[in-house]
Amino acid sequence: MLPMDFSVVGTVHSHPSGNINPSNLDLNHFFGRILMIVGFPFFGKEDVAVYDSNGEKLQLRISPE
Repeated sequence: MLPMDFSVVGTVHSHPSGNINPSNLDLNHFFGRILMIVGFPFFGKEDVAVYDSNGEKLQLRISPE
């Protein structure tokens, strides 16, 4: 359980199986606006996916600082 903090944008975790699709459990424990899943083994941005609370995949854009 996470504390109530409205500054949290979302959560991130890894899937050791390499599958970057959210499970029902992932969606049921959704917190914030986004869920980021990193698939193992991580080689690049193709191993990362971002979803909204409906499980719809969002575009991942990585920008330099």
